[in-house]
Amino acid sequence: MTSTHSTPRGPILVVDGDASVINTYAPYLETCGYEVMTARDGFAATQLIAVHPPELIISELRTPAMDGHSFFRHLQRRWPEIPVIVTSTTCEPTEVVACLRKGASDFLIKPLKTMDMLSLSVTRTLREVKLRQQNQRYKELLEQRISRNAEELRSTNRYLTELNRRLTEVVDSSRRLSTCVTIESFGTRLLEEFSHHLDASGGSLYIAGQEGLRLVHCLDGGHAPGLISYPVAKSSPFGYALYRKEPVLIGDIRNEGALRPSGYGGYHNGSFVIFPLQNQEGKPFGLVSLHGKKSPPFVNQDREVGGLLASYSSETLRAVRAMEALSKSEEKYRLAALTASDLISEWSPATDDLVWFGNIDAVIGSEPETRPTTMEAWLALIHPDDRQRIAETYRGNTHCATAAPMDYRVRHLSHGWRHFRERTTTIKAKGGATKILRACNDITREKSAEEERIIFELKMQHAQKLESLGIIAGGIAHDFNNILMAVLGHADIALEEVAGNPGPQKALNNIVTAGKRATELARQLLVYSGKGKLETSIVDINTLVTDMMSLIEVSISKKVRILFHPGRHTPNVEGNLSQLRQVILNLLTNASQAIGNASGQINIRTGKVFCTRSDLNACSMPVRPGVDAPLPEATYTFIDIEDTGCGMDETTRDKLFDPFYTTKKTGTGLGMAAVLGIIRQLRGTMTVDSTPGVGTRVRVLLPASLAAVEHRKQPKAPPLEKPIQQQGGLVLIADDEEPVRKISQRMVEKLGFSVISARDGREAVALYKAHRQEIRCVILDMTMPGLSGSEALDQIRQVDPTARAIIASGYGSAPSQSARAEDDTCAYLQKPYQINELKQVLREMLNGSGLQPQP
Repeated sequence: MTSTHSTPRGPILVVDGDASVINTYAPYLETCGYEVMTARDGFAATQLIAVHPPELIISELRTPAMDGHSFFRHLQRRWPEIPVIVTSTTCEPTEVVACLRKGASDFLIKPLKTMDMLSLSVTRTLREVKLRQQNQRYKELLEQRISRNAEELRSTNRYLTELNRRLTEVVDSSRRLSTCVTIESFGTRLLEEFSHHLDASGGSLYIAGQEGLRLVHCLDGGHAPGLISYPVAKSSPFGYALYRKEPVLIGDIRNEGALRPSGYGGYHNGSFVIFPLQNQEGKPFGLVSLHGKKSPPFVNQDREVGGLLASYSSETLRAVRAMEALSKSEEKYRLAALTASDLISEWSPATDDLVWFGNIDAVIGSEPETRPTTMEAWLALIHPDDRQRIAETYRGNTHCATAAPMDYRVRHLSHGWRHFRERTTTIKAKGGATKILRACNDITREKSAEEERIIFELKMQHAQKLESLGIIAGGIAHDFNNILMAVLGHADIALEEVAGNPGPQKALNNIVTAGKRATELARQLLVYSGKGKLETSIVDINTLVTDMMSLIEVSISKKVRILFHPGRHTPNVEGNLSQLRQVILNLLTNASQAIGNASGQINIRTGKVFCTRSDLNACSMPVRPGVDAPLPEATYTFIDIEDTGCGMDETTRDKLFDPFYTTKKTGTGLGMAAVLGIIRQLRGTMTVDSTPGVGTRVRVLLPASLAAVEHRKQPKAPPLEKPIQQQGGLVLIADDEEPVRKISQRMVEKLGFSVISARDGREAVALYKAHRQEIRCVILDMTMPGLSGSEALDQIRQVDPTARAIIASGYGSAPSQSARAEDDTCAYLQKPYQINELKQVLREMLNGSGLQPQP
């Protein structure tokens, strides 16, 4: 066994029992620049490999001492990563197949016709090893990036979940605060609620008075003065909060050069937060100060949660102050209020006689013979849920001069239940007898209005929540599309580099498939957020459903029978055909899944209906305040999808349109959210009627269109792909996301262009001015800081009106068909895009054909 002198490449181990073969292979490989080691048999080779592992082994199939098959099995067990080229004088197919199945990189028949065959085999084998190593590194890098992005999404979800929990508790706190009737009790309760939500041990409540800020309550007494006289210095924390009219968060007062500390030594640390309480005009009338956070310092989420509680508290405190002012004059106007009541009665507890002053018969629908003339008879008319409470209150009030108002329900003898509010006053008559003067007001209308107000506020809160989630979803989808742009782009390029290597190709194709699934998820988020707008046309609903029947039948359970009942005069609608298909398919999929494995039936009905204002107000789809304009009273095209499935309870119906809410184990929770986004874009609405155990009917209402369906000609077969005319030249890419900018640059360079890149719109304009004569096309991100993509293009067009540009965006708002027809020097590209999509758009732009509508 010998070894050659070391060279920059190699080493390669040649194993052959024939010295002439070794003497032929070794010098040739050394002239090719490889370091060569040699061995005459398998035992010597294994000893040499253990000391100095080679990059490649060239072994004769039959060697002395240890035959090639045994040597090959030994290599696979100990050094599977080292590639092996097998040589043999035999060319039996079974021998060749056996070696290749065991992992041999190549099989050469001796004698070699030319040494170039050996050089080609060595070069190809080493290149494959290098590609496998590179592919493994690419795979690990992509897995790291996907894991990191997933963790960021989980972190955001945890933050939103915690914020939602805290905001829910704030709503509960506002209800508890509404039970307070005096400023003192309100102040105590308010600081307890703030202390609980912000995890603070100290704090105080001040209310503005004529002379200054008056202390109402303090959690940790001893440091807060009873009065802070006017003017309150702006350099103090309280003065700063009054001046700013917004919550003030101080991480550490000792590090605040602009604010003067109060000098109080009882703070555990220098962190505190102050919330101004404001009147309806936005003028502060009080302050809440919290300090002593158990896990300092206070953070921005504390300021947001506390600010919401302060907003609720301001309204409640205004009501408490008004109630307190009213109570001071209540005695003065008590008798006047009694005489202004709907009903007045006098009850004698000793005899149980009840005398009415007023038209009691008109109020409760009684007749003279059925009129309640005793307290026992009156109590019999009170609602069973209220009766015991009111009876106990009557017994307890016989010794009270004036009792608190009581609300209860009384049965109207003809029209159900009426709501009453009663005030009582005890009168001592001559001889010591006691009489109770009772003033009753019929507050049924007020109660109904209050219930409607509460229901409306709950709907508004829910709609605001969905609107906030829509904004968040749109932002997440945009950022997610940028991330997917980098993932799919690198996978695309990697696929080209590993062409012909099935192992890495399969792994990269799996990455591309997963990325496209994530792209579809982001698209649904954009649809829900209202940012996924597409081109619309006039659509015949009956024709649409009929054409979809074959697709529908394969999408639902075989045990489900589906019936279509088309309306005879169903109006057309204006919308995007793909989105309308998605609406129908999503609703049918939900209906089929509600039936499950049982046998059932789904009915599809279409037609037209005129909707009044009350009809539209009764719809189930949430309305976003300040965003969704009221739908007009008009004729609407309806699509009914009714199933005989399991139905939904009230909780499920209330959360039906919430994004990410699902009752399925494998659902994404975006199906109905996407339907909601599409129907909103089409200025329509929906109603949902469902009974558990019976089934569900969903009615989609879309504005009817009088326009006729435009019958487009069948598209011709696509022409053969044409190369880009005059391929080459300079392309300017502008994107504020560095990963997107880099992968876009690699794609364009792969297509044969040179690239210069910009980090924002202003830099893009400057680079275009400097390289105007060289630049053939500009690729601009739609949303960039400073100048957006469209704004940057406007400035570039001032320099060069013929500049060709591609606008790329993670949002789904493509230019309209008419806009594209008017400007054939500007195209739109939806992120994430792949290299073939970019190639197609560049070809159309640079060949002068303009942008054709994308499917």
